[in-house]
Amino acid sequence: MQERDCVSKALCGWWPSSHRGKVGIGAVPLPWGGVRGGPLPYLCAMPVYTDQLQRAVAIPFPPQRIVSLVPSQTELLHALGLENEVVGITKFCVQPKEWHQTKERIGGTKNINLQKLRSLRPDLVIANKEENTREQVEELAKEFPVWISDVNNLADALSMINSLGEITGKQQTANELLSAIKIAFAQLQTLHPTPRVAYLIWKDPYMTIGGDTFIHHLLQQAGFQNVFASRQRYPVITLE
Repeated sequence: MQERDCVSKALCGWWPSSHRGKVGIGAVPLPWGGVRGGPLPYLCAMPVYTDQLQRAVAIPFPPQRIVSLVPSQTELLHALGLENEVVGITKFCVQPKEWHQTKERIGGTKNINLQKLRSLRPDLVIANKEENTREQVEELAKEFPVWISDVNNLADALSMINSLGEITGKQQTANELLSAIKIAFAQLQTLHPTPRVAYLIWKDPYMTIGGDTFIHHLLQQAGFQNVFASRQRYPVITLE
């Protein structure tokens, strides 16, 4: 369940907590300190949602001009039926193909063209803690509602789908998608013996996934054993 309340309450920060609670009359506190001024009645008219970094974000309902900074979440927005609402994506958002060809591309996930994004006048920007840089997301959050995902396991992914369904007014479609995903995972067959795998995500240099990643969690759910489970994040490896 998303939190809905008057946006004049203190907003939570992205990582630090030192600036929480700094709120002025008729202003929206920013997670890195300071406030963004605005007429309090207008701000209070917006629902407030809690993102996956526990930040409170005021977002108009439903948003009409969405920019996605994450390829996987762009695919989710397409699955939710937000063809008209999504106005901007990254150059790495190659699926669906028609969106890659027709939607405005605002740079890469880690080098966003801020000027181009501003020209789209979004009322919702969807970012991710790992995919996007903190500095650029903080800059965007000074001007636009930015909802940040942080997905480390299947439960986080399901929660993200549910949240974006609610935020965009597509809750029924999100529920149908959630049901299909849960059924598919429940039908996975146990593998004997357990296959030992290495999941490569990059070449030159070769990089794999450690035991604290979302991909590792999904490999476990599918019945595979990650041979690099003892490593962290995305280590560089050799083929020897």
